[in-house]
Amino acid sequence: SSGINAEYGEYMMDNVISWLLALSDSQVRAFRHTCTLIGMTLVTSLIDIAKMVQMDLENTERQLETELKKGQAKRAFAKVERLQSKQKELRSHLDGFLTDFMSQIFSGLFVHRYRYCRAEIRSICIQELGHWMKPLPSHFL
Repeated sequence: SSGINAEYGEYMMDNVISWLLALSDSQVRAFRHTCTLIGMTLVTSLIDIAKMVQMDLENTERQLETELKKGQAKRAFAKVERLQSKQKELRSHLDGFLTDFMSQIFSGLFVHRYRYCRAEIRSICIQELGHWMKPLPSHFL
């Protein structure tokens, strides 16, 4: 069930990002402004999700490490397998599509709008970049 939901979410996000990038190049300034605002806010939300996934991954890794430290007789093999599976799934979400979505919006929208001629669009970009650098400095610095 989780895999199916992730596939549908991935499909939906691909479509949303495609629309945002297409409309951000529109001749209508209101579309460019709105798409920039939506795209920047979307990256901020993806970063929040990535932080939650990272925390869940760290908790899972601690639980797995604790379980593996137990002796063979006390170790619950089903729990170890479940934790390893969850760890793998969380890493694939974090390293996979979350990072891909953020990179698509960053390279397709931010890079083209942070030096835009309208100050309000530039300020949206720079303000959101400041929000992004706090939780993920390795990704945006």
